Amino acid sequence: MKIFITCLFLINCAFAGEYYSVSCKEWGDQNTFTLNGEIEESGTSFLDGFLNLEVKKAGGVIFSKSRIDSMGFFQLAYLDGQLVYLAELIPTNRTDYTFLNIAGNHPRPSGNSILTYKGEQYFAECEIK
Repeated sequence: MKIFITCLFLINCAFAGEYYSVSCKEWGDQNTFTLNGEIEESGTSFLDGFLNLEVKKAGGVIFSKSRIDSMGFFQLAYLDGQLVYLAELIPTNRTDYTFLNIAGNHPRPSGNSILTYKGEQYFAECEIK
């Protein structure tokens, strides 16, 4: 039994992805969002995300939810010599939001991360650690 448990632990460690913390701050004062949570690289370019989201329009909260299970893809890019983490996520239940595009650690802050919610775009500035 001890050997079986040890084997399960080693298999889990071998296939476990890397976890990163994601944090997005509001950008602008009209259509914006805040987000925090974790994303896990679960394959060569696949992501799983567990996100807490608050969508704001003209200063008022129009949607808020914790622990949104999401999935998607990621890639890495360099801009001005800085590593930018690009992630595209959709919720697994397909109702919490339509599409989330994160440009984490962008060297030129300009609301580069975009959330599509009910057909409208909302902007934020994100960091991934």
